[in-house]
This record gives sequence, structure tokens and C-alpha cells, in this order.
Amino acid sequence: MVTEDYISDEDSMEHMEESQTPFNPNPVIEVSLEEYDEWCRPWKQALIIKPLGKNLNLQTMEQWINRRWTKKEVVRVMDLVGGYFLVRFSNQEDYSHALFEGPWMIADHYLLVQRWRPLFIPQESEVKRVAVLIRIPNLPAELYNRYFLWKVEKSIGNMLKVDEHTSIHSRGKFARICMEVDLRKKLVTSFSTLGKYFRLEYEGLHLICFNCGRYGHKHDGCPKKIKEAKDRP
Repeated sequence: MVTEDYISDEDSMEHMEESQTPFNPNPVIEVSLEEYDEWCRPWKQALIIKPLGKNLNLQTMEQWINRRWTKKEVVRVMDLVGGYFLVRFSNQEDYSHALFEGPWMIADHYLLVQRWRPLFIPQESEVKRVAVLIRIPNLPAELYNRYFLWKVEKSIGNMLKVDEHTSIHSRGKFARICMEVDLRKKLVTSFSTLGKYFRLEYEGLHLICFNCGRYGHKHDGCPKKIKEAKDRP
């Protein structure tokens, strides 16, 4: 008995149709909105995170998350390309704690935390905004009030909250505020008021250039400084 005897007439017709169909190197796979919504539903309570300026493996990230974020139920962690991680929560309280109670730091570096979004592709994602803690050393007690810090906020970024645990009233060393900053723009490194000069310290942002005010390199490697040196006669 030859092989063809095992092939049904229906299979034979499908094979003939396939052989007559032109090869498409880039086929379009149709997905309905209903299908896609169903597939997205399990990920609605998930976060996309990335250590800023630090590469960590999956085991280290899982250990940190289990210590800091896992309070009620199991939290699952998946590593993605580009240093990103996908964290899926089973409990709403755990999810809200991780999303709203930051900023978070791991190994002295900020952890970028954002809500999961459909069709997230790490290679196409750029870190734009991040919540950071900013210190104002030696701020006089009379200036440590929400109205003055609001004035500071107008010059720096979007103030999220004041860290009451390290307030000048309890420690007397520095004011500490949580700000959302845009890493694509120049960062304010100091300000003056009432004839006095105050510097700003960005906790966890290790690559701030105090020459051009941008994040991503140190003063010695500043492209602007290097260009000016080359253009100098």
C-alpha cells in the first residue's frame, strides 16, 4: 500500500489549494477586539518595572519583590528584554501598594514603576518620567512649609508628596520631597531664594551632569563640555 492511500480526499484538496496559494512572507493575523480584550484581562493588575541605571537578574528582582511588595497573595515576576520586568499581582492591595507607595529603590538605584499597557514592546519604550526623592540640605525651618515647597516644585517638576519621616522638624538636616521629573529635559541642580543659594540632591540618580543638567552621563563625560573644549582655540 502506497502512502497516498492514507491521505483522505479532503486533505488532498487542502494540499492542492495550499500549493496553489502564493507564498506570503509577511502574513497578517487577524485578531478581533473581543479576543484581544479577553487576553488582556489577566494582565490588568500588572506592573512594568525597570531598575534605572542598574542591570539585575530575575532571581534578585523576585527576592526584592517578595520582601517589599508581597503582603497578601502570590506575586509573579517575568523578565523581559532590555532590563524590564513584568510583575503580575493576585491581590489589589499589593498592586496598589507597589504602584502608589513609591518611589522605590533597589541596590541604591531607582525602580521605574508603570502600569502594564497593551502591546508593550521594551525595545520601543523610552524612560521618560520617573518619581524621585530630592533633598534640599540646610533648608531653614521657616522655609519648610508646603507653600514654599510648592514654589520649588514649580521650578523643578511635579511634586508628588513630602516625606514626613525625614522632615526638617524631625531631623533638622534636610527637606526631602518626592518629585516627578522628565529625564529628557535638563534637571535643576540648585536654586536661590532670599539671597541664599541651595543645592539639590537627586537620590538614586547616579548619572546627572551638573554641567549641562541632563541625566545619562557625568560631568567629566559631558558632550557639551567636550565640544566646548574642542572648539576652544
